[in-house]
Amino acid sequence: MRTRFLVPWVFLVLLWCIVVATVLASQQPSNDAQAAKAQPAAKQQQVPTMLSPSSPMITIGNGRLKMAGFESRPINTEGGFLIVDGIWLPESNNPVDALAFPEQVKITCYQTEKVCRELKVTLAEVVKGMMVIGDPDETDWQISSWDERGLFATYGPSKHGNNSDNCHRHVLTMTFGSGAISTSDIPTHEKGCEIFLKTNSYRLARGNYWIDTSTGNDFFSDKTH
Repeated sequence: MRTRFLVPWVFLVLLWCIVVATVLASQQPSNDAQAAKAQPAAKQQQVPTMLSPSSPMITIGNGRLKMAGFESRPINTEGGFLIVDGIWLPESNNPVDALAFPEQVKITCYQTEKVCRELKVTLAEVVKGMMVIGDPDETDWQISSWDERGLFATYGPSKHGNNSDNCHRHVLTMTFGSGAISTSDIPTHEKGCEIFLKTNSYRLARGNYWIDTSTGNDFFSDKTH
């Protein structure tokens, strides 16, 4: 009697084991595929978005100082307050019109105070092979107009700055919808400013400067990270 009832149970246990083994085998490729998909994503997260190969790159100096840029985006002015940041780049393609040193800036504007405060950090190669980060410099732009389309602000000329500040009126414009931001240095043609005859214009490119410390000075081709 006991043997007759034992045989069906043994058969059922074996059948259950076969079913479980079949299910696990069918799930294994799916798990492997998911792991394969997750692995590149994990590697991708190690690289900051601003260093994406799709971002426009500008190499400066010995090639280790580089710039990663982003597309312009609309400026959020909710509450009569805005913050923008980026890098000043010349509108002209003529190397003569380029800034003497790279500048990274952050601009904060307050509609009620009618002021835009620009915080600027300058990167200067004072001697060959050495890049120096200058002290932060703050400039107040007085806002003369601010509406739903954009703002217009100015400062200078100022006798408390360098020769350029003494001989220029500086104009800042922002277009909120497109996110376009530009500035112009306009000569005053005052006495003692005879050498400043040309208006220079710059646009704020959204992005950051970064230092390439990879072995081959090519971060995206370096296999060590």
